[in-house]
Amino acid sequence: CIHVCKFYNISVEEFKSPKRDKHLFRARVDFTHIILNYVQRYNGNQIAKFMNRDHTTILHQKRHKPFAAETIFIQNNAS
Repeated sequence: CIHVCKFYNISVEEFKSPKRDKHLFRARVDFTHIILNYVQRYNGNQIAKFMNRDHTTILHQKRHKPFAAETIFIQNNAS
């Protein structure tokens, strides 16, 4: 979450807030894709709970193409 927040220049509080601004939506979509596709240790319900969202939000976000998930993941896992 911290890496996604740094990439989008937002705070964790903003990330978890009920706001629906475009940049927050993009950050949440990328976070969801990173967790589901790269980390693979958490399910949609766990991700939703972490983000203070309903599990249906995760289902909706999964349908969206990630905006920068791969870039964020690679930047933070490069050796």
